[in-house]
Amino acid sequence: MRAELEARKVMIKSLRADQDRGAALEASLEEKREIIRQLEASLNRHSNTIIELKRSAEAWKRKYQSLKGGSSTAESTVSVPTLSESDLRAIEALEKDGETTGESTIAIDMRRSLLEARRTAQGGSEK
Repeated sequence: MRAELEARKVMIKSLRADQDRGAALEASLEEKREIIRQLEASLNRHSNTIIELKRSAEAWKRKYQSLKGGSSTAESTVSVPTLSESDLRAIEALEKDGETTGESTIAIDMRRSLLEARRTAQGGSEK
């Protein structure tokens, strides 16, 4: 009789432990379900953002095409770079010396013009 009582006590303890593990697993499962709900909501927001960005990109493409179509692509305006102070002084010095025959070389700082030309070329290749 005692052995049977001990066996029943052990079985009750085992069932209670199983019940506690089941409750812990249920809580863990509910936490994971909540995380999944949050991830799904985040995916929906990102999906809506992507859709909106695609619409915006299409609108910008149409706007670009309409602007591009309105002007001739063969023509482009070229701005003449302004001379720097050192360029002007070099030209004035040459004129004062009387060496305007065209055989002399004038030192002109073309760094700014070169940078502007590179920016223009890069801007044109991106479109």
